[in-house]
Amino acid sequence: MQTRNVDLMSKTTRKNDHKSSKTSIKRVLGRSINERPAYINSRSEIGHFEIDTVVGKKDSMDNVSMVLTDRLSRYTMIFRIKDKSSESVNKKLEELKSSMGEKAFYQTFKSLTSDNGLEFSRLQEVHSNTYYATPYTPSERGSNENVIRIIRRSIHKSTAISSYTDDYIQFVEDAINDYPRKLLGGYSAESVYLYNEVLSLAS
Repeated sequence: MQTRNVDLMSKTTRKNDHKSSKTSIKRVLGRSINERPAYINSRSEIGHFEIDTVVGKKDSMDNVSMVLTDRLSRYTMIFRIKDKSSESVNKKLEELKSSMGEKAFYQTFKSLTSDNGLEFSRLQEVHSNTYYATPYTPSERGSNENVIRIIRRSIHKSTAISSYTDDYIQFVEDAINDYPRKLLGGYSAESVYLYNEVLSLAS
């Protein structure tokens, strides 16, 4: 049986002769990543997260996974949201802010960097320190993109997110955060995150 692009975990890309014209048309939704301070770019402290969404079966009524990845430690948080809309993204972030308290929320999520998807068009309403990557440049959110590739091994595009239990999504998150990474000197994302959290609280 012939393998189709839809069957692949990581899709092949096709040349697009119109990319340059698309790039010139699509605008950045808010403050550009080019304005992001050097201390965020340098990955010198935890708390600066890249954010994206993961969809399952193509169905506008299906749930979506919202994925946040810390730029320094690669520690990842996965949240189920109702759908791929700005309302659902903002609602989940508002819930986190309410449950954690505003001070703790901003200490945990010091900044957010997203792509220019419409689900992030109102991100500035819930987080004042938000940056948008250059259109069609996923490498500017490389940590998040790499984690999503790993997530795709367990949460497939052909399967509705709503069919996965909360326990299973938590299992996927724990597995991502617990395994040792060469990039982190053999430590796990969780251990690097927690170590830097202790250092931050002590300073």
